Amino acid sequence: MVSVRSGDTLSEIAERYRVNEDDLAAMNRLHDHDALFAGQVIKVPAYGRVSHATLAVPYSRPHATRHVQTRVVHAAPARPAPRRRAPVIQASLPSPHSVRPDPSAHFMWPLDGVVLSAFGARQNGERNDGINISATGGEEIRAAAAGTVTYVGNELKGYGNLVLIRHDNGFITAYAHADRITVTKGDRVTQGQVIAFAGATGDVSEPQLHFELRHGTTPVDPRPYLMAYRS
Repeated sequence: MVSVRSGDTLSEIAERYRVNEDDLAAMNRLHDHDALFAGQVIKVPAYGRVSHATLAVPYSRPHATRHVQTRVVHAAPARPAPRRRAPVIQASLPSPHSVRPDPSAHFMWPLDGVVLSAFGARQNGERNDGINISATGGEEIRAAAAGTVTYVGNELKGYGNLVLIRHDNGFITAYAHADRITVTKGDRVTQGQVIAFAGATGDVSEPQLHFELRHGTTPVDPRPYLMAYRS
């Protein structure tokens, strides 16, 4: 664990500890590499914790969960070759001033439809971090609140074409399974602005919208925050 210093960037921290920036982002679920604040505590991959002295450190292949071995390292390891970034929907945008969601925050429904799958645990043991809303193919998907687009793409398995929007009150909204997206990363959008059109991309077989509301990295049930609550 290391504490972020004032003015630190993710690339500077990666250079300081001789680790790959993408590894550092993935370990801390930092989709936005610029979303750091002074005093924030982040994890550093094990291969980057070596000092200039000779010491023994645990070593294992990435993602391995068994057969951990120990080896002696005599020098700081060479920086690994960059790997293709795997975006994560758990975009980390912590607020240094507020750790609890604002109960007075309000969002509009991104489209008009019936909730097909509710937030929370399912009987099969899986968990839905948002809600799935029925849609007609090509139906307009609108921004639930004003904010800045932080991700547009289809690299997250199962989500299809996905848009993430960061809002000024510490919340993030996610819109998945879109057929076509009309915004790009960095765009500033207004509440109700069309950002995409509904489709059936990803792991769904019929047009629908998977909508998530997160405060920082924590998913919350969006329905209490949506105006004109529906079942």
